[in-house]
Amino acid sequence: MARPPPPIVEHEWKVRPADRACARALVRALGVPPGQGGRVEPVEDVYLDTADRALLASGYGYRLRRRGGRPPEATLKALASPDATGVSSREEWTEPAPAGDADPKRLPKGALASMLAQLVGDAPLAPLARVRGRRTTWRVPADEGLVVEVSLDQVRLDCRGRSAPLLEVETELVSGAPEAFRRFLAAVPRVRGAAPSASSKLERALRLGRVRVPSPTAIAAVRLAAGTQAGPRAATARAVGRRHREGRARGADSARSRRSTRCLAPRKCRAKRATARDSR
Repeated sequence: MARPPPPIVEHEWKVRPADRACARALVRALGVPPGQGGRVEPVEDVYLDTADRALLASGYGYRLRRRGGRPPEATLKALASPDATGVSSREEWTEPAPAGDADPKRLPKGALASMLAQLVGDAPLAPLARVRGRRTTWRVPADEGLVVEVSLDQVRLDCRGRSAPLLEVETELVSGAPEAFRRFLAAVPRVRGAAPSASSKLERALRLGRVRVPSPTAIAAVRLAAGTQAGPRAATARAVGRRHREGRARGADSARSRRSTRCLAPRKCRAKRATARDSR
C-alpha cells in the first residue's frame, strides 16, 4: 500500500466564553485592539461519512465548508485531544471544491482525494452533522515572529434532529514555531468566564446527536488493523469498526440476558413454593 500523502499539521487553542461580553474580553486579551473590526463571514460546514462511519472509526472528520463569497473547501481533519497547554495539534488535508461537491471522485487529484480513497474507497458519503452561523476573524502579529488568527464563532450545531448554539473563540497558529505559540498562549491574561474547550465542533455535534465518538484506543485499533497509522484501508477500517459496534451490542445483549435470568429465578422459586402449598 502506498504511503499516505503528508498532511498539514494545524495547531489551535479553543475556549468557550460564558457570554458575548466574555468573548469580547477574550479577543482583546489575545491581542486584538479594542474596537478593531474583524472579517465577518457566514459559515456553513457539512460533515460527511459513510453509512457505517468509516471515517469516524478511523479518527477523522470530513467536511465541506462554505464561507461568504469564497470558493467551497473540502477538508479531512484528524480528531485530536488538547495537550497539557490546551493546544490541539492535528493533521489536515484541504483542497478547493469549486463545484461545491465533496464527493471524493469529483475533487481535484491530489493529497486529499488520495487520502479519502484509502479511507473509504468507493463507499458513498452522506451528511452526518452541520455547523452554521457566523465567524469573525482577526490576524494578530505577536512576539517571536508569530502570526496567529483569532476567530469568534457564533454558530449552531445540528446532528440527527438535535440542535444547539455554540459560542467559541479559536486561536490558530498561522506562522511561527509551535513552541512559541504555546508560550504566547501561556502569557494571555485570564478572562473570567472563559473555559478551555477539549472538543472540536464536530465532536460536540456528534455528542449532541448521541453519536458515539470513538476513543483514542478504538481509533488506534482500527488504524493498527489496517496496517498504517495515518491512512487505513477502507474495507479493513470498516470491518474493525463493525466488530467494535457488534462487540458492544453483544455485551449489551449479554447484560440484558443476565438481568432477565436474575428476574426469572425468583419467579420460578415463588411458583414452586405456591405449588407445594397447594399440594398440602
